[in-house]
Amino acid sequence: MEELPEFRWRLAAAHAVLALMLIAVVTGALALTYDVADPNRFGEGVGRLSVFGVLCALGVSWLFQTGRRRIAAIVVGLLLMLLVILVVTVAALAP
Repeated sequence: MEELPEFRWRLAAAHAVLALMLIAVVTGALALTYDVADPNRFGEGVGRLSVFGVLCALGVSWLFQTGRRRIAAIVVGLLLMLLVILVVTVAALAP
């Protein structure tokens, strides 16, 4: 049976930081562009999105590092589509 490549936590942490930076830029741009009705709830939502983003980044990093590159690319594409849908929905619902 073929042995899987080694998983490196340092690389996975770098992927998680990239995901956090992307989320920070997108949510910061949304907060600056549109008036936030309740900053506390917005911050809680950003926190939940950040946790989700880190977990997804760790999962995609694991897939990528263990040789499942096609599945990792599909998952990244789906997650980016979800992020675009989120931004479009917020922009469409803004007054």
